[in-house]
Amino acid sequence: MNRLVLLLISAAILFSCNKSSVVQGIDTSTATDSTPPVSKLQIKGRFRLQNVWKGTSLCISSGAIACLNTPTSYWQVQTIRDSAGFCLQDTVSRSYLVDNGSGKPILSTSYAGANAFWVFYNTGTGLTDSTFSPAVAYQMRNTRTGGYINIETGAVLSGSILPGWLSAQWQFLK
Repeated sequence: MNRLVLLLISAAILFSCNKSSVVQGIDTSTATDSTPPVSKLQIKGRFRLQNVWKGTSLCISSGAIACLNTPTSYWQVQTIRDSAGFCLQDTVSRSYLVDNGSGKPILSTSYAGANAFWVFYNTGTGLTDSTFSPAVAYQMRNTRTGGYINIETGAVLSGSILPGWLSAQWQFLK
């Protein structure tokens, strides 16, 4: 047990020394429904969400969610007290990323209801671009609908995924 604690402390120190990453944590679980999601996610400031598969960024374009080559949106994570997940909020429009069950995520000015809450699963993979380290990617699953944000068809969707889909893996980048 003491070795595990020392290992976790060492990993926390290693991650906290890395100044180029906006995500700092020590969760190493794999992304499956049978493993617990990341329970503590410390994100500093605003960030963009970059897809591992296409390298495009999750953005707001003409009032809708899109994935673009040129990042136009920055996000922030809000931890809402007594909630089962995290909220993602656009830093300009102040709108929240919401899954209303239609299969296509939408924006909302409120985080009321579980449709605005997301849990993150550490996939253990990420882009190898050394500009952003550590190269850790996450899958984002809605707490109410169970849908994962992905771009498998090119459009931004929320729904079921298959194991290993890079289109459902996202990195938090400055």
